[in-house]
Amino acid sequence: MRHLFIINPIAGKGSAIKYKEIIEEYFKDKDECYDIRITEGPEQATDIVKNYDYSEECNVYSVGGDGTLNEVINGLIGKNASLGIIPAGSGNDFVRTYLDKSKLTNILKETIEGKSKEIDIGCINNKYFINISAIGFPADVNLNAKIFKNQYVISGSLAYILGAIVSLFKFKYEKIKFIIDGEEIDDEMFLVALANGRYYGGGIVLAPDAEISDGTLDFYGIKKTNPYKILRYLIAFLTKKDIREFKDTYYNKCKTLKIISEKEIISNIDGEIIKANEFNFEIIPKGIKLIIPNDDGMEG
Repeated sequence: MRHLFIINPIAGKGSAIKYKEIIEEYFKDKDECYDIRITEGPEQATDIVKNYDYSEECNVYSVGGDGTLNEVINGLIGKNASLGIIPAGSGNDFVRTYLDKSKLTNILKETIEGKSKEIDIGCINNKYFINISAIGFPADVNLNAKIFKNQYVISGSLAYILGAIVSLFKFKYEKIKFIIDGEEIDDEMFLVALANGRYYGGGIVLAPDAEISDGTLDFYGIKKTNPYKILRYLIAFLTKKDIREFKDTYYNKCKTLKIISEKEIISNIDGEIIKANEFNFEIIPKGIKLIIPNDDGMEG
């Protein structure tokens, strides 16, 4: 067994790079091959993982945040390898779906010694995502949150809350057509989200019933509504209240979704941004092998 660790040195304000010494200490007296690669820029993690030698079975570990994880999975799909996640970023949303926060003390050791399980993976315009892809208000919030993170050194949920406040004043609704498992709907939308995992924006529960091994994506859509109702939605997200009880909400489990817009719109996928006039989503059942840390239950 080979072990490949991809470390984003700036993730978590330097938290990720601290794992280099921990990894070296773990393997010091073990007869196993391991490589540590430290990224130097965007998309490099994808290139490293995609071009690695998989002639023998391998575990590939993402050591960073959700953005690092997204780059790693986009290099890992179709390879003879399992994915390990060492959460060391500011959000770490995906791991919350299957890993209790109280179990993070020995996360490196428990993950290396864990067992693999096949889980689903999402795809949007031939790019893969493991957690959530969102269009509309959440994508705008993500852009603003990145500004707070990069320019004002604010991280975690606070960056997203501040980003949401800014977006409330400047975000304009998206006029889109979406085709969900063949059913066509035209509407002005505040939010459209496809969820494989449950958490978003540094711990906000967006999709409480999403499961990472059920062969579907949880589709949420919030129609254009008045500012009072938007505030109600935001409070619901922050207080972990299920938004499906609100009448302006679309909800379904689906396998495919097409979104068409006359103008270019943005989509946030696992914290990364892409732009297009058309987005094609699909679920890939059992698309990747995820290492579940020892002694931890698996939700979903």
